[in-house]
Amino acid sequence: MYNLYRNPNVQWDGELILGGSDNRLYLGDFTYVDVSKKGYWQFTLDKIKMKDKVLCENSCQAIVDTGTSLIIGPPTDITIINRLIGADHYNFTKGIFVNCNKIYNLPNIDFIVGGFRKLRLFSEDYIIKEIYNDEMVCMSAFVSDYQDESNPT
Repeated sequence: MYNLYRNPNVQWDGELILGGSDNRLYLGDFTYVDVSKKGYWQFTLDKIKMKDKVLCENSCQAIVDTGTSLIIGPPTDITIINRLIGADHYNFTKGIFVNCNKIYNLPNIDFIVGGFRKLRLFSEDYIIKEIYNDEMVCMSAFVSDYQDESNPT
């Protein structure tokens, strides 16, 4: 078991706990899922729900990677998610962006794991705010980065 706590407060970076947990840093219960590929933090994602859409209906493979703030997935599903949140490509960068004035009206996205457990992301969880050319831009964290959907590397 390991826990990674990312504190949104810039005064304190966060904490990595190996072999246990600190109940001051979370609410609720842990969700345990089996690893589907040994030696890799890969697991089965039962489905993704947002608005009236269900993605990954027959399950798909996902990974937990603390080395990125992006959510990487199959090209087809990522395209649908970005369309549903109103994200668009801009010429100045490879990112996929949304209007910063609309991010608090974006839909919640539910990841279903372990057969029933709903892990909900709010827009502030999947939108990355950055300064670009002295202007605030808001980027979708959903990107497609692999071709083989059975091996999400």
